[in-house]
Amino acid sequence: MTDLITFLLLLPFGIVSLMAFFVVVQALFAQQVQHVPTSLSTASKRSFLMGLINLLFVGIIALALIAVGEDGGFPPFSLLGLIIAGVATVIIIFGLVGIAQVIGARLQPKQGDTRRLLVGSLALILACLFPLLGWFLLLPYASILGFGGYLNGALAARRVRRANRSA
Repeated sequence: MTDLITFLLLLPFGIVSLMAFFVVVQALFAQQVQHVPTSLSTASKRSFLMGLINLLFVGIIALALIAVGEDGGFPPFSLLGLIIAGVATVIIIFGLVGIAQVIGARLQPKQGDTRRLLVGSLALILACLFPLLGWFLLLPYASILGFGGYLNGALAARRVRRANRSA
């Protein structure tokens, strides 16, 4: 019973902390996050497929390196696997911030950027906290979509930079 009470007391703190984290990520890494909402708005199916394929590939490689490092007694492989998993996690975070921006823009189109991000973050967090559907469907879907949205947007931004350089 005390675990439930502790959880219920810490839940609002966790929600507010995650919302603040999304705002800080947006503020500090605006250039990395800026192309995600555009990518999600224009090519969401492509972003999802790109995220699914790449996240599976990266996850398998990271897990294999960690397993080889642990079983073979070769710690550099484990470290490399953890680094790869860490980079994938950072990309997922950038993608989730982009998804929160899209949700906020759709829910509060006339508000400022920070307010839209707060509203989108709150909606995404609360929806992902919904038992079973949020945990096992929405959160993985949003993570995959965010991963793919980041990769798709980064590739599109790179193509635009190349085209501007050659023009």
